[in-house]
Amino acid sequence: MTTTIRPALTADQWAEIHAIADQYEPAAKISVTLTGPDGGTQTGIVWTRGGQRLGDKVDAAATTRGLGLADSFALTEPHGRRHTHDQADVLVTPIRPVLAEILAGKRDDGRFAGLPRALLEAARRLRPDLGPLDDETVDQLARRWEPLGPTLGAQLGR
Repeated sequence: MTTTIRPALTADQWAEIHAIADQYEPAAKISVTLTGPDGGTQTGIVWTRGGQRLGDKVDAAATTRGLGLADSFALTEPHGRRHTHDQADVLVTPIRPVLAEILAGKRDDGRFAGLPRALLEAARRLRPDLGPLDDETVDQLARRWEPLGPTLGAQLGR
């Protein structure tokens, strides 16, 4: 299992995340959001066996084909499964079916086309200091594939 380090997580939180992830199939990306007693959340990302390498392969295939944020959600969302473990919200994304869809030439059918603008508008409501929303910023986000592997994720600061 590979871990994306988020320094704010304690060793106990990482142990809990790994214990949860160990329950799932190989070649999956697992995002675990832990809710603390104060209501705050911490998120850790791990990959089950084979997921790191396959996730990087998916990211390379997606970026080579010019897939963007809407494509990322359109191709991963049907396969993602949400679970709850005590105070943890778990999103399991099997990577193999996403790769198969990319290699088959699938893309967003328009269902997620407004997602980049919606995400940026939400961010600006939370952080007005980010400044006004412009089309160039929306276009930059729209062209960005949301990584399934750790390498591109690390390059993007995730």
